[in-house]
Amino acid sequence: MSDTILVTVTDWDGKTTTVDKFTSYEIVHDYLSGPGRCTLVPTHSSDARLLFNSAGQKLQIKVNGALQFTGIIDETESSASEGGGNIQITARDALGLLSDCTVQRTCLRGLTFLQLAQKLIEDWTPDPIQGIITNNAANYYRMVTYKRKVRHRRNKYPFTPTSLWNAMNFRTQGGSTLGSQYEVVVRTYTVKGGKDSPYFRGIEEPTRETYISAGETILDVLKRYAAQIAHAVWMTSDGWLCIVRPRYDEAPYTKLVFKTGGVTQGLVKAVTHNVSIADRFGLYRIRAQGRSSKSQKGRKRNRKIEVKDPGPAFWKYSNGSWTERLHKVKDFDVKKGSQSLKRLRRLARTRMEESAVKGFQYQWELHGHTDANGALWAPDACVDVEDEVNNRKGRFWIASRNLRRDPDTGSTCVLNLVPEKIWLYNDHDEMSDTAYLADVRKRIDW
Repeated sequence: MSDTILVTVTDWDGKTTTVDKFTSYEIVHDYLSGPGRCTLVPTHSSDARLLFNSAGQKLQIKVNGALQFTGIIDETESSASEGGGNIQITARDALGLLSDCTVQRTCLRGLTFLQLAQKLIEDWTPDPIQGIITNNAANYYRMVTYKRKVRHRRNKYPFTPTSLWNAMNFRTQGGSTLGSQYEVVVRTYTVKGGKDSPYFRGIEEPTRETYISAGETILDVLKRYAAQIAHAVWMTSDGWLCIVRPRYDEAPYTKLVFKTGGVTQGLVKAVTHNVSIADRFGLYRIRAQGRSSKSQKGRKRNRKIEVKDPGPAFWKYSNGSWTERLHKVKDFDVKKGSQSLKRLRRLARTRMEESAVKGFQYQWELHGHTDANGALWAPDACVDVEDEVNNRKGRFWIASRNLRRDPDTGSTCVLNLVPEKIWLYNDHDEMSDTAYLADVRKRIDW
């Protein structure tokens, strides 16, 4: 079955223009990098010419009847010659909109992460942004029962009139001084988890956001703070802002097969695999400045968290333990106010995980836009792979999806796959660095 595409452009007055014939198109959703984007070249017609003056208007794209893109038109380009002409349209989803021109700086103090997200999109709600989805809300909180130790002093000797008289007259008792009559006792209490728990964190926790740099998009601001609470931010095809974690446990697509000698499954066109550690580092160091760096107290409150890359490129197994082989440091500076050690540790781990999966390039180019069962390919999903050529087998997470159509090649789909359960999965704040690295190392094998 051939793939169909339908584009609807809505102007500010509510008037719509629909075009269903295109020479070529490209629709990209990459959840590891920037906002979704698309490029369209409609077949030259009177309706297509109406799109030339549509910059800044809302655009929706349906592929095979399913909504696959919602955004704003950035640019239109028209060219003409003796043989005719064409129009090219470029658009991005609403998270690519600039935030510094829509949000006042002074209104951000004390907001929680969820309130910050609502503030950033309020000028674009409900059109083109429908709202916010937090469909795995249970993961936003780490309600952990923990142990609290309390130290206090107590008298080592029973209370009697004689002991009281001795204490009042600074006399010793039992051959010791007055100070040794007391001992320090440490008691351990079990405290139920909740918002007072040191392991509590989530979208309801204040971000201490006080600045937005010029030129930052909505996605730039939200990703900076989502990394501290182990979440990802992206825009769905129907215009919903998602603050979620990758869905590693979803039912996978139909298995993709690529065997030696170029024998492939019917829909597989080509497979490209490349791994790189050029942008990875042996040590990730997060440095946060105290609230008052000029004072002695402020300097003491500075925070520094270090996380080591568990990849085999930076480690060697020697004498029964893993030791660091290559020392390459990456420093991240955090603005004032980020004093929470657990947030800084989460940020360091997230940066390490991001660089690891971004260095794993594993692209499958497929015929058409659907799998063998007719399901439209989508990001944030899993697929099983059997690749004899590149020696890869198992389940992978779809980090990006690119729907294309070209006059020469027809309809294709490019999937970028990364190993599952690395990015934003091992995020237990109470887990020690040793246990965390041991858990991640078994999945990073490049």
